[in-house]
This record gives sequence, structure tokens and C-alpha cells, in this order.
Amino acid sequence: MGCLVRWLAVAGAHVLAVAAPEALPRPDVALCTPGGAAPGCAFAVATMASAPSLPELELFVRTLARFDGSRPLYVAVDAAAGAWLRAQTFMAAVALDVLEKYGPRGRDGLKRQKHRNATDPWLSLQLEKTTVMEAALDAGHAGVLFADADVIWLSPLPAMGPEALGVSRCLCSKHTERRYGRYNGGMVFARNASVLDVWRRASVGSRYYEQSALEDVVRAVPSFLLPREADVAALYLLKSHSHDGRDHAADLELADDNATVLWMRRPLLSAHGHVLPGPQYARWARPAADRLRAVLGRSVIRDDLCATHAALCKDPG
Repeated sequence: MGCLVRWLAVAGAHVLAVAAPEALPRPDVALCTPGGAAPGCAFAVATMASAPSLPELELFVRTLARFDGSRPLYVAVDAAAGAWLRAQTFMAAVALDVLEKYGPRGRDGLKRQKHRNATDPWLSLQLEKTTVMEAALDAGHAGVLFADADVIWLSPLPAMGPEALGVSRCLCSKHTERRYGRYNGGMVFARNASVLDVWRRASVGSRYYEQSALEDVVRAVPSFLLPREADVAALYLLKSHSHDGRDHAADLELADDNATVLWMRRPLLSAHGHVLPGPQYARWARPAADRLRAVLGRSVIRDDLCATHAALCKDPG
């Protein structure tokens, strides 16, 4: 975990308040033309994946390629994910071999070791987000959007704001926000490496790893909010976690064209959630995954979903 020890050395740096979270600008939703260079559209995409998440990585890549196959893509990988990424032909991608060192313990095995300091393996793993993002910036891209591998793209990507940091506001209950953070650590945009340094420093000792640390980063650097439709997590459907305490499963639906996915009657740009949740997924949360599968299985990305999760598309007869 040497990379985290290196970041810890500057953890005491002063954080300058720039704007209250409620004051962050939110650009109008403008979709990027694939391969275009319109303002706000010249950026790379980054993610990270290991062997257990290979089906999700394939769905991520397939759906990104469907809507924007020329987008530069950078992926932090272990050996298995790296082998798959280098062999796939959906779109060009750069593999960074930085995850093999975390070994076979898996998500739960790492997360149970809650040190939240320089020896915390889960925090170190999560901060590899900044490693792959920095690789994209070092390659000369004007910005990079990190998205978790369980993000499913449903549209061309939206244009980013001009600020140094873009964050996705949690559409969740106050108690969920207090525990896990105001912003989603699985969808973050950055324009320069200094933003990533601030994020690394703020993550050490944060109440919920790198995710809640984004609250401090927002106070430190000029920031904007990503469109609400750009990152709708499955848990936002449940009244136990939704922003208004209501059940929103019915608000995830298909448009009249029987292809476009809508959220709150607006086109959804990406869905964020496990379509086949693992054993760590709480039973009370499974209805959200059920609704996500039901809608995506009839949407424009049905073929991609069936190719990566064949069991979902078997003929019941």
C-alpha cells in the first residue's frame, strides 16, 4: 500500500473553501457527438475492473462503444481483466496493470479491513481510481470521467462543465448521505492532476473512504454537478434510500419507442448498478436490481445485456 503512504505525507494540507455544495453550477444537458470536439466533450473515460467484475466490464465497454466508440478509454485492471480488455474488439482501450497486487480477497474481503489510514487495503484499492484518471490526463486529454464498471451507458455522453471537478449528487435520503457521502464516488470528472491530489489527501480518515471525501474536494476546487440523468443508481429507486422517501421503481421505464430508458420522464444517460447482484447485496435492495433488469432487458441495450449476462435472456419455455 505504498501509494497510500505517499499520499498520507501531505494529508494535513489546508483546504480552502470555494463554494457551498448547494451553490455548484449544473450545466444544461448537452450530449456529445461521437468523435466530436465540441466544448466540454474532449475528455477520456476511465474505469477499473478485476476478474469478478468481467461481465460488468464487458457490458460497460459494449454500451460505451455502442454510443461513443471513439471515446478514449483507460482501465485499471488485474491480470484477468487485462487479458480480456486487450483481446476485445469493441473499442480501443488502454489497460493499466495496477490491481493484481490486491490479490484474490475480493470486494468483501478488502472492505472488512476498515483501517481508513495508510494501511487500509480497501481505501488503497478505491484510490486506484485516481491512478487511472491521472494516466489519462498524463496522456494529454483535457479531462477524464471516471465511472464504476457497473455503469451501463444508455446514451452518448453529456458535455462536461469548464470547472476542474465534476461530481454526481446522491439522489438519496439524508441518513444515506450522512453515512456514505453527498456525492457518488463512482462517477467523478477531473480536468487536472492537482484535483486528484486533493482527493487523495481528503480520503485519508474520511468517514466513508474516497466517496465522502469528495465533500472536502468540492470545497477546495471549482466544481460543477453532473446531470442528474447521468448517474442514476439502482438504490435511488427504493423508498428506504430515495431522496424523498418515496418508491421510484415505476419512474424507471421505457419511452414510447420501446428502446429509450426514462428516469422521472427524462431520457436516462446511464444506469449505475449490478444487474446480477452478488451475495453481498442485501435482500431488501434486490427489488432495485429486479426493476433495473426488467427495463434494460427491453431497451436499446438488450443485445449487450444478453451477450454479457446470458442467463437473463433465456427463453423461459
